[in-house]
Amino acid sequence: TAYNNDYSYDLDAELFSDSALKNEVAYYYDNYNVRIQYDLAAGQTVYFKPHNSSSSDYAKYNVKVTKREIKNAVIGNERTYENQTIAADGEIWYQFTAPFAGSNDDGYDYYFYFNSSDEYKYLNAVSYYLDENGEYKVKSYGGWEAFYGYSSYHIEQRLKQGETIYIKTSASNPGEEANFTLSVSGGPNTNYRTLSIGDTPNNNSFYLGGDYNAWIKIENPDLNEFNLTLTDTEELEYENPTYRNLSVKLFTADGVLIAEDTSVNNVVTFENPFADEAVGDNTVFYLNIVEVNNWWIGDVVISYDPVVVEDGDEDDDEDVCPECGHANGGHYEYCSQFGLEEEL
Repeated sequence: TAYNNDYSYDLDAELFSDSALKNEVAYYYDNYNVRIQYDLAAGQTVYFKPHNSSSSDYAKYNVKVTKREIKNAVIGNERTYENQTIAADGEIWYQFTAPFAGSNDDGYDYYFYFNSSDEYKYLNAVSYYLDENGEYKVKSYGGWEAFYGYSSYHIEQRLKQGETIYIKTSASNPGEEANFTLSVSGGPNTNYRTLSIGDTPNNNSFYLGGDYNAWIKIENPDLNEFNLTLTDTEELEYENPTYRNLSVKLFTADGVLIAEDTSVNNVVTFENPFADEAVGDNTVFYLNIVEVNNWWIGDVVISYDPVVVEDGDEDDDEDVCPECGHANGGHYEYCSQFGLEEEL
């Protein structure tokens, strides 16, 4: 980058692969500051030539070479990156890979919200994709792929599972740094029900009539150890439940699959899935329920029960339901699977 010290004049810049300055590989013309982005392999040499935009100009400038560093952005937190600072002559890049597959694999909309801590410190942001040649190209999406000169704004992109975009941010005001917070949302966030896990067993009913592909957002802020059970109550109403088949998958907020059962006739239990190493620091999860035979999902009950730690005591079984194995700590508990209400 060549930074102009006198805004009365414009600069041009060219990048060459040879010392004779014959083979131009990139250029940037007619601006106060000129910035060329070019990917270099280790040991590769290029030649950067800034010059006046016209013969009558007399620009004075400084040259700075920086290495692009890309941060990973994930969903699931209210603020993914807080108090980010862009230097007056710098930029910050973010990389985001869509974790979820939408219905019919058409992808989901994802939103990247930028909010400056100073309403007069403006930002620029542009989203890119890598083409087959490894070059960054602007990823157009109805005008929502970029913004320039805002203190608070957002970028929106529709992405299929596994698709990656790159967002470049920079300060808009010449010579001034900018501070901002970035938050990321989208995916199944646009249409989900919420289940908040607490310290005691609980049952939650969800009517999913009309849905073939549903998402339940699960909040487990303390990462408590629970067994998670999903019961298709509509399936239990029939003597021969053969025509309904659910696929149930549990993801972290950044799309890592931690548990699955793809042939659920009526009940599936994930044993302490939040203890999986892939969970990391995630406290938000998504349960994806798909009816693979094109029937409506209907009614489901999702229950969670604390994990029972076996200590070898002969009395352990007295605190566990003899029908379904749910622990209840010795108090009255209603078992949604069998309609039992007992003092154990």
